[in-house]
Amino acid sequence: MKKLLFMYLALATFGMMSMSSDEASTTVNGEQREYVYIKLKNECDHAVKYEYKYSGGGTSGSLSANYQRQITLQTGAKLYIDGNFIKEITKGDDKQIIVACR
Repeated sequence: MKKLLFMYLALATFGMMSMSSDEASTTVNGEQREYVYIKLKNECDHAVKYEYKYSGGGTSGSLSANYQRQITLQTGAKLYIDGNFIKEITKGDDKQIIVACR
């Protein structure tokens, strides 16, 4: 019985390891969602507040003066800096630097 259990666990582990993974997209409730990685850069001498909103949620944070941060955004998310709309995120924004303040 133990031998059968170990064989089952080994096969299950192997199956999970052989699954392909795509970090840039996931499927949620049958809907394809893609993510991009951007660097948000603050070139001003004061902190700014950033916020991004997407269907089903959003998040916010602050970015210190003369600092940059890498963030992951869902395509279609709307990016706001200090309450002002900056842009809607697209696949073309992947690995780009977005300047929050100059």
